[in-house]
Amino acid sequence: MAKIITLTNQKGGVAKTTTSLNLASIAARSGKRTLLVDIDSQASLTISMGYEPEDFDTNISTLFDNYIASPSVKVSTAECIYESDIPNLYFIPSIIDLAVKEMQLNGVTSKETVLRRVLRDVADDFDYIFIDTMPSLGNLTINALSAADYVLIPTEAEYLAYKAIRSLMKVVEDVRELINPSLQIIGVLVTKYEENTNKSKEVMEALQEEYNVIGTINKSVEISKGILEGKPIVEMKKLRKPGTDIVDRYTKIFELIEELS
Repeated sequence: MAKIITLTNQKGGVAKTTTSLNLASIAARSGKRTLLVDIDSQASLTISMGYEPEDFDTNISTLFDNYIASPSVKVSTAECIYESDIPNLYFIPSIIDLAVKEMQLNGVTSKETVLRRVLRDVADDFDYIFIDTMPSLGNLTINALSAADYVLIPTEAEYLAYKAIRSLMKVVEDVRELINPSLQIIGVLVTKYEENTNKSKEVMEALQEEYNVIGTINKSVEISKGILEGKPIVEMKKLRKPGTDIVDRYTKIFELIEELS
Protein backbone atom coordinates (compact mmCIF):
# COMPACT_ATOMS: atom_id res chain seq x y z
CA MET A 1 0.00 0.00 0.00
CA ALA A 2 1.40 3.37 -1.03
CA LYS A 3 2.33 6.05 1.44
CA ILE A 4 0.35 9.08 0.21
CA ILE A 5 1.73 12.58 0.81
CA THR A 6 -0.10 15.79 -0.10
CA LEU A 7 1.90 18.98 -0.51
CA THR A 8 -0.23 22.05 -0.09
CA ASN A 9 -0.36 25.74 0.74
CA GLN A 10 -3.02 28.18 -0.40
CA LYS A 11 -0.29 30.78 -0.88
CA GLY A 12 1.13 30.56 -4.38
CA GLY A 13 4.79 30.73 -5.31
CA VAL A 14 6.12 28.75 -2.34
CA ALA A 15 7.89 26.05 -4.42
CA LYS A 16 5.20 23.49 -3.70
CA THR A 17 5.40 21.99 -7.19
CA THR A 18 9.20 22.04 -7.17
CA THR A 19 9.22 20.25 -3.85
CA SER A 20 6.69 17.65 -5.01
CA LEU A 21 8.71 16.88 -8.12
CA ASN A 22 12.06 16.66 -6.37
CA LEU A 23 10.88 14.49 -3.49
CA ALA A 24 9.11 12.13 -5.88
CA SER A 25 12.19 11.96 -8.08
CA ILE A 26 14.38 11.09 -5.11
CA ALA A 27 11.92 8.36 -4.13
CA ALA A 28 12.01 6.95 -7.66
CA ARG A 29 15.80 7.12 -7.80
CA SER A 30 15.94 5.08 -4.59
CA GLY A 31 14.07 2.27 -6.37
CA LYS A 32 10.56 3.05 -5.06
CA ARG A 33 7.66 2.95 -7.50
CA THR A 34 6.38 6.49 -7.23
CA LEU A 35 3.30 8.27 -8.58
CA LEU A 36 2.93 12.04 -8.92
CA VAL A 37 -0.62 13.40 -9.09
CA ASP A 38 -1.17 16.89 -10.48
CA ILE A 39 -4.47 18.33 -9.22
CA ASP A 40 -3.69 21.94 -10.06
CA SER A 41 -5.80 23.24 -12.95
CA GLN A 42 -2.79 25.34 -14.00
CA ALA A 43 -0.97 22.01 -14.56
CA SER A 44 2.18 23.42 -12.99
CA LEU A 45 3.58 19.99 -12.17
CA THR A 46 2.84 18.59 -15.62
CA ILE A 47 4.57 21.56 -17.25
CA SER A 48 7.52 21.43 -14.82
CA MET A 49 8.12 17.85 -15.94
CA GLY A 50 8.57 19.06 -19.50
CA TYR A 51 5.13 18.24 -20.89
CA GLU A 52 2.17 20.18 -22.19
CA PRO A 53 -1.25 19.35 -20.69
CA GLU A 54 -2.69 18.86 -24.18
CA ASP A 55 -0.18 16.06 -24.85
CA PHE A 56 -2.39 13.55 -23.04
CA ASP A 57 -5.74 12.01 -23.97
CA THR A 58 -6.57 11.28 -20.33
CA ASN A 59 -5.70 13.14 -17.14
CA ILE A 60 -6.89 13.85 -13.61
CA SER A 61 -9.88 15.77 -15.01
CA THR A 62 -10.95 12.58 -16.80
CA LEU A 63 -10.98 10.72 -13.50
CA PHE A 64 -13.01 13.36 -11.69
CA ASP A 65 -15.47 13.30 -14.58
CA ASN A 66 -16.13 9.63 -13.81
CA TYR A 67 -17.93 10.84 -10.68
CA ILE A 68 -19.31 14.14 -11.98
CA ALA A 69 -20.73 13.03 -15.33
CA SER A 70 -21.36 9.38 -14.33
CA PRO A 71 -20.48 7.93 -17.76
CA SER A 72 -21.74 4.45 -18.62
CA VAL A 73 -18.11 3.31 -19.02
CA LYS A 74 -15.62 4.82 -16.61
CA VAL A 75 -11.99 5.46 -17.50
CA SER A 76 -9.79 3.51 -15.10
CA THR A 77 -7.15 5.22 -13.00
CA ALA A 78 -4.47 3.09 -14.66
CA GLU A 79 -5.45 4.54 -18.06
CA CYS A 80 -4.54 8.03 -16.79
CA ILE A 81 -1.09 7.11 -15.49
CA TYR A 82 1.93 7.89 -17.67
CA GLU A 83 5.57 6.90 -17.39
CA SER A 84 8.06 9.73 -16.99
CA ASP A 85 11.66 9.88 -18.26
CA ILE A 86 12.85 8.96 -14.76
CA PRO A 87 12.80 5.21 -13.99
CA ASN A 88 10.14 4.25 -11.41
CA LEU A 89 8.45 7.67 -11.65
CA TYR A 90 4.90 7.85 -13.03
CA PHE A 91 2.40 10.68 -13.12
CA ILE A 92 -1.21 11.67 -13.67
CA PRO A 93 -1.23 14.95 -15.61
CA SER A 94 -3.62 17.85 -15.18
CA ILE A 95 -5.34 20.27 -17.56
CA ILE A 96 -7.22 23.58 -17.39
CA ASP A 97 -10.56 21.73 -17.53
CA LEU A 98 -9.99 20.72 -13.93
CA ALA A 99 -11.06 24.19 -12.80
CA VAL A 100 -14.57 23.44 -14.09
CA LYS A 101 -14.58 20.05 -12.41
CA GLU A 102 -13.80 21.68 -9.06
CA MET A 103 -17.02 23.69 -9.26
CA GLN A 104 -19.02 20.70 -10.47
CA LEU A 105 -17.90 18.65 -7.47
CA ASN A 106 -20.47 20.57 -5.41
CA GLY A 107 -23.15 18.34 -6.90
CA VAL A 108 -21.37 15.05 -6.15
CA THR A 109 -22.20 12.84 -3.18
CA SER A 110 -19.20 12.65 -0.81
CA LYS A 111 -17.44 15.25 -2.95
CA GLU A 112 -14.50 15.39 -0.52
CA THR A 113 -13.48 11.78 -1.15
CA VAL A 114 -13.47 11.52 -4.95
CA LEU A 115 -9.65 11.55 -5.18
CA ARG A 116 -9.42 8.95 -2.42
CA ARG A 117 -11.66 6.68 -4.50
CA VAL A 118 -9.62 7.40 -7.64
CA LEU A 119 -6.32 6.46 -5.98
CA ARG A 120 -7.71 3.44 -4.15
CA ASP A 121 -7.56 1.45 -7.39
CA VAL A 122 -3.79 1.89 -7.78
CA ALA A 123 -2.53 2.38 -4.23
CA ASP A 124 -1.16 -1.16 -4.08
CA ASP A 125 0.88 -0.59 -7.25
CA PHE A 126 3.11 2.10 -5.76
CA ASP A 127 5.34 2.70 -2.76
CA TYR A 128 4.75 6.47 -2.73
CA ILE A 129 2.11 8.80 -4.10
CA PHE A 130 2.80 12.54 -4.00
CA ILE A 131 -0.14 14.90 -4.64
CA ASP A 132 0.63 18.43 -5.83
CA THR A 133 -2.25 20.82 -5.14
CA MET A 134 -3.36 24.20 -6.41
CA PRO A 135 -2.89 27.34 -4.30
CA SER A 136 -6.34 27.37 -2.72
CA LEU A 137 -8.38 25.70 0.02
CA GLY A 138 -11.18 24.62 -2.32
CA ASN A 139 -12.71 21.26 -3.19
CA LEU A 140 -9.61 19.88 -4.88
CA THR A 141 -7.33 20.63 -1.94
CA ILE A 142 -9.86 19.12 0.44
CA ASN A 143 -9.86 16.02 -1.77
CA ALA A 144 -6.06 15.88 -1.64
CA LEU A 145 -6.07 16.08 2.17
CA SER A 146 -8.83 13.50 2.43
CA ALA A 147 -6.86 11.05 0.28
CA ALA A 148 -3.52 11.48 2.07
CA ASP A 149 -1.76 9.79 4.94
CA TYR A 150 0.45 12.83 5.46
CA VAL A 151 0.55 16.51 4.59
CA LEU A 152 3.72 18.52 3.99
CA ILE A 153 3.50 22.32 3.94
CA PRO A 154 6.07 24.22 1.87
CA THR A 155 6.25 27.95 2.65
CA GLU A 156 8.50 30.92 2.15
CA ALA A 157 9.99 32.77 5.10
CA GLU A 158 7.73 35.66 4.18
CA TYR A 159 5.06 37.30 6.33
CA LEU A 160 1.99 36.67 4.15
CA ALA A 161 3.00 33.05 3.59
CA TYR A 162 3.48 32.62 7.33
CA LYS A 163 0.02 34.07 8.05
CA ALA A 164 -1.58 31.80 5.44
CA ILE A 165 -0.48 28.67 7.29
CA ARG A 166 -2.95 29.33 10.11
CA SER A 167 -5.92 29.01 7.74
CA LEU A 168 -4.44 25.86 6.24
CA MET A 169 -3.90 24.28 9.65
CA LYS A 170 -7.55 24.91 10.48
CA VAL A 171 -8.61 23.13 7.29
CA VAL A 172 -6.29 20.21 8.05
CA GLU A 173 -7.81 19.87 11.51
CA ASP A 174 -11.34 19.95 10.04
CA VAL A 175 -10.45 17.26 7.50
CA ARG A 176 -8.90 15.15 10.24
CA GLU A 177 -11.98 15.50 12.45
CA LEU A 178 -14.66 15.04 9.79
CA ILE A 179 -13.20 12.96 6.95
CA ASN A 180 -9.71 11.55 7.43
CA PRO A 181 -8.80 10.93 11.08
CA SER A 182 -5.49 9.27 10.19
CA LEU A 183 -4.09 12.36 8.43
CA GLN A 184 -0.78 13.45 9.95
CA ILE A 185 1.18 16.67 9.48
CA ILE A 186 4.81 16.03 8.59
CA GLY A 187 5.73 19.65 9.15
CA VAL A 188 6.62 22.91 7.45
CA LEU A 189 9.40 23.12 4.87
CA VAL A 190 10.79 26.62 4.36
CA THR A 191 11.64 27.21 0.71
CA LYS A 192 13.41 30.00 -1.21
CA TYR A 193 15.14 30.76 2.06
CA GLU A 194 17.56 33.71 2.18
CA GLU A 195 19.44 33.14 5.40
CA ASN A 196 21.35 36.41 5.19
CA THR A 197 18.33 38.72 5.29
CA ASN A 198 16.84 39.99 8.53
CA LYS A 199 13.28 39.66 7.22
CA SER A 200 13.72 35.96 6.48
CA LYS A 201 15.34 35.35 9.86
CA GLU A 202 12.47 37.07 11.68
CA VAL A 203 9.80 35.03 9.90
CA MET A 204 11.82 31.85 10.38
CA GLU A 205 11.88 32.45 14.13
CA ALA A 206 8.11 32.93 14.15
CA LEU A 207 7.62 29.74 12.11
CA GLN A 208 9.84 27.74 14.45
CA GLU A 209 7.98 28.98 17.51
CA GLU A 210 4.58 27.98 16.13
CA TYR A 211 5.18 24.99 13.83
CA ASN A 212 7.37 21.96 13.28
CA VAL A 213 9.90 23.28 10.77
CA ILE A 214 11.59 20.22 9.26
CA GLY A 215 14.11 21.96 7.02
CA THR A 216 15.01 24.77 4.64
CA ILE A 217 15.63 24.95 0.91
CA ASN A 218 17.71 27.97 -0.05
CA LYS A 219 16.77 30.26 -2.90
CA SER A 220 18.67 29.29 -6.06
CA VAL A 221 18.62 30.11 -9.76
CA GLU A 222 19.43 26.46 -10.50
CA ILE A 223 15.94 25.39 -9.45
CA SER A 224 14.46 27.82 -11.97
CA LYS A 225 16.87 26.50 -14.60
CA GLY A 226 15.65 22.98 -13.93
CA ILE A 227 12.02 24.02 -14.44
CA LEU A 228 12.93 25.56 -17.80
CA GLU A 229 14.62 22.28 -18.79
CA GLY A 230 11.68 20.20 -17.54
CA LYS A 231 13.84 18.49 -14.92
CA PRO A 232 13.91 18.31 -11.13
CA ILE A 233 17.12 19.70 -9.70
CA VAL A 234 18.02 16.24 -8.39
CA GLU A 235 18.30 15.08 -12.03
CA MET A 236 20.46 17.95 -13.26
CA LYS A 237 24.13 17.46 -14.11
CA LYS A 238 27.10 19.68 -13.26
CA LEU A 239 25.43 21.47 -10.39
CA ARG A 240 27.31 24.17 -8.54
CA LYS A 241 27.62 24.13 -4.74
CA PRO A 242 24.23 25.86 -4.11
CA GLY A 243 22.53 23.26 -6.29
CA THR A 244 24.19 20.25 -4.66
CA ASP A 245 23.25 21.68 -1.27
CA ILE A 246 19.58 21.79 -2.33
CA VAL A 247 19.77 18.18 -3.51
CA ASP A 248 21.20 17.18 -0.13
CA ARG A 249 18.44 19.03 1.72
CA TYR A 250 15.66 17.48 -0.33
CA THR A 251 17.26 14.08 0.21
CA LYS A 252 17.16 14.60 3.98
CA ILE A 253 13.47 15.51 3.77
CA PHE A 254 12.77 12.31 1.85
CA GLU A 255 14.71 10.30 4.44
CA LEU A 256 12.43 11.79 7.08
CA ILE A 257 9.39 10.71 5.03
CA GLU A 258 10.80 7.20 4.73
CA GLU A 259 10.89 6.93 8.50
CA LEU A 260 7.20 7.77 8.89
CA SER A 261 4.94 4.90 9.87
